[in-house]
Amino acid sequence: MSVDTQYPFEDEVRITFRPERAASFPVQFRVPGWCVAATIEINGAKYDGTVQPGTFARVNRMWESGDRAVIKFTNSVRLVWGPEPEAGVRVQCAAVERGPLVYALRIPEQWIPFTAPDHGPGNEAEIKSYRLLPMESAVWNYALVADRDHPERDLELKQLGVPKDARPWDGSSPIGLSGKARRVLNWKMEGDPEHPMTPGFPFNPMKLSAQVETVTLVPFGTARLRMTFLPIVMT
Repeated sequence: MSVDTQYPFEDEVRITFRPERAASFPVQFRVPGWCVAATIEINGAKYDGTVQPGTFARVNRMWESGDRAVIKFTNSVRLVWGPEPEAGVRVQCAAVERGPLVYALRIPEQWIPFTAPDHGPGNEAEIKSYRLLPMESAVWNYALVADRDHPERDLELKQLGVPKDARPWDGSSPIGLSGKARRVLNWKMEGDPEHPMTPGFPFNPMKLSAQVETVTLVPFGTARLRMTFLPIVMT
């Protein structure tokens, strides 16, 4: 048996069976709970049994070498809301999910070398230490413009160009979610410039820029610096 897929960066899994001889046996295909719906095709024909998210679809048939099963997932964008701030002092923010992935806003980064504290004898001279900080020109304080109940209407899946042989978990994601956003003018980094701190959720009421921009969210694990929880502005 061989499996061909770009999971989790695509919504399809292709499985080719290669038994030594034709044989009848059941195969259970996992249908993840994160999909809205799914279909299974066997050699191009749609399987008419039960295919329910959060369960296993059992296919019992005579399998021959070269038989091909294709599982296709239907995924929708979801908002996962963070804790509601006390007394409404700050704005409630949400993370964005689609299928098995959490998406986040990538922040342009810079690696700044520094001398780490001495922790005893050793090869301190060979140790290289860096602070990973946002670039001075980095813009991160966005509020997404989206329908709270139907965010899939405003956040669109798109294919991203990546270098050949790029590693997706090292900053080169092949997919992203594109949508509109507005800057939150009263949401700023905390701490001093040399030791910035991740800010809390923005204060309420937000002061929003008039300009609407297009931003692209990428899978959480493909960005080292990222904003995962963002405020949502109704469309």
